[in-house]
Amino acid sequence: GQEMQSGGEVNMRNALEEAIYNHYRKNMKLSSTSLCYILVKGGQNGLKTASRAVAHGRALVVLKHSGRSANVIGAAMQMMEEEGLDDVEQIPQDKEDYIKDLIRKEIFADNHRSGEMEGCYANIKIVLSNRDLVSLYDPNDQETFDGCILRAIMKRRTDINAHDNAVITDIRKSQLSLAISLDRLDIAKELILEPNSNQDNDAAVKREIKSEDLQQLLREAIVQNRLGFVEKLLTYVDMKRYLTYERLRLLYSVSLLTPGRSEHPLTMFIKKRREKYDKTPRKRKRIKSWQEHHDQKSCLCNVGEFLEGIIEGPYGNPYNDHIEQADVKIKAPYDAMVIFATIMGYQEMATYFWGKSKEPIVTALIAARISWYLEDVSQAGCARNMTNGNEFESKACKVIEEVYKYFDKERWTSILDGKRKSLGGMTLIELATSINAENFISVSPVQKFMNDIWMGNIENSVRCCAVAVSFIPPSFLLLKYEKVDLKTEQQIGKTLQHGAMSCIKLFKAI
Repeated sequence: GQEMQSGGEVNMRNALEEAIYNHYRKNMKLSSTSLCYILVKGGQNGLKTASRAVAHGRALVVLKHSGRSANVIGAAMQMMEEEGLDDVEQIPQDKEDYIKDLIRKEIFADNHRSGEMEGCYANIKIVLSNRDLVSLYDPNDQETFDGCILRAIMKRRTDINAHDNAVITDIRKSQLSLAISLDRLDIAKELILEPNSNQDNDAAVKREIKSEDLQQLLREAIVQNRLGFVEKLLTYVDMKRYLTYERLRLLYSVSLLTPGRSEHPLTMFIKKRREKYDKTPRKRKRIKSWQEHHDQKSCLCNVGEFLEGIIEGPYGNPYNDHIEQADVKIKAPYDAMVIFATIMGYQEMATYFWGKSKEPIVTALIAARISWYLEDVSQAGCARNMTNGNEFESKACKVIEEVYKYFDKERWTSILDGKRKSLGGMTLIELATSINAENFISVSPVQKFMNDIWMGNIENSVRCCAVAVSFIPPSFLLLKYEKVDLKTEQQIGKTLQHGAMSCIKLFKAI
């Protein structure tokens, strides 16, 4: 600034703001960083700052009725709209006198010099020339203040370097990233995603935003639990091509690092695994290798072990074979996303992904077990998690009933008794018994299946010996529905459900 000179600090302040903005964007690689000026009341220097901001393509929010410069800008913009003027050079003399009179009363209180008046009017003209960057916020309107700021930022002019597609791409990505953070899909659609009802908006979005940027925006939307954005972005990104094991690992890693996840059951499970290795001094070399392997490469391995402990039985870690195959695409991406969303507590998102699931019954039962487990170990939101688990179990029940209703016996029995690679060789019946899915086991198709086993009507999938069977009571009499306590690591993987699963194993052994 300049000593003893009013307004001398404006240039220094603008330079400082630009330096901070560029630091965050370039050095810290935060592409979602945006610069927005907010004018509340303001005098001569406030008006000067506002004019410099819009002249450099920055967004400006003016708080209406806050006084002085804010009042002048608000009235001048309203006059331009009412008169239908597009160019400030078209302002008639009487309207120019009207604006100058407002400046005299609002800013100077009738105490000014002619040079100061002309300077303020020149700044007003700069603001009016760039009024597409200016948003007026009225506290009496229904629009929220953060929504008004976002709208102002997303109106940022892109024709400053219209010949440079990279600049436009960077601006659009930054705007959408901010919209995701504020969860304002409506504004994103209005100004970027669906601005023209008569044009191919999807083609325009793909043209302005690179595919890798759209994929990054999708990851941000998933991590921040923005279901509306996820649905919209999936119209540009193919989930089957997008979701690799490395990208799924990133989703888990980034989500667990967000605030409030330090006490998440999966986080605590990973900490226990670290403590187990840290206790043995002679394994220091192995500890370092394990930490590098699991911290940097294989958060997925921890997730798989976490699922093994929850589901129990012969269920195996689904991610063990893909630790070194980061770029391999996941064959059932939506099923994997259901599990991710359920673990993170994103119920609506989990339900959305489940609607696209490749194995809806299996995925619903696993999601139900995860929800029940989270209810058991968490101290908050227990009722909600229990409800989530019951909802997923209900979905599995409805699907198997529909299959039973519309398909032949061979089809629905193969679904119940067929060994599934995704479950480590388990059948659907074994999974339901292992996770104690009482309602699923009690539905008529499953009960009929068990009865057919007992009566010897299913010969292809289950081989029975009549003599041995005569000594075994019906399987449903052996069912025991007990909750498994998984709160200690020693119990993980050791408790097996008996009852129907034991009976089926005996039949198969025979």
